[in-house]
Amino acid sequence: MPRFDVLAQLDREPSGLVLGELPKRLMVSAGNLTPIVDRLVADGYITRTASNLDRRVQIVCMTVEGRKTFRRMAKSHGAWLAELLADFPADRFDGLIGELDDLKGAVRDALQKP
Repeated sequence: MPRFDVLAQLDREPSGLVLGELPKRLMVSAGNLTPIVDRLVADGYITRTASNLDRRVQIVCMTVEGRKTFRRMAKSHGAWLAELLADFPADRFDGLIGELDDLKGAVRDALQKP
């Protein structure tokens, strides 16, 4: 699942992301993310390159193979979720998603406090 989450973030950003942005978006520590990124690079699903503007900054991008693999994973994941949630009342999803967005925002705000 962590690999799926990283690929999902990169799928939303075709030009790639600064590596330091991924832990913020996924709400995990950089230390927890490093081995996942290393493995995705080794598997050929993403690339990690130094920024042209600042060589200390790493940019991660999804490869063509990574995008193909992610799309297959996302399709299977979507079908699995649909099956799991088939008996949940559809009219309750909007409120639930809104509440979860609020919770995520509150956690993000708390983590950004000095």
